[in-house]
Amino acid sequence: MKVAVVTGAAQGIGRRTAEILAEGGFALALIDLREPSETLAALKNRNADGLSFAADITRENAISEFATVRSSTSLRSPDWLALPIAPLTTLPSTD
Repeated sequence: MKVAVVTGAAQGIGRRTAEILAEGGFALALIDLREPSETLAALKNRNADGLSFAADITRENAISEFATVRSSTSLRSPDWLALPIAPLTTLPSTD
């Protein structure tokens, strides 16, 4: 099964993106500032697999925390990333 990471998954575009990916057979790793547990519950009612995680993806350590949580589940490394809500202007610089 393919795995997708979806940011902003608690509502709006992120939630709809997660729904479309679930319909396509993806397992989902859902991330948002507020835990997207309602999105995950709705998707599990449609037989989708996944996890939800509350994090601010603009913080570098949040990504590491998420990776640790994901690796402790049955979800394998993601095949696809959906970042419909990623505020690119606030991501940390690599310089």
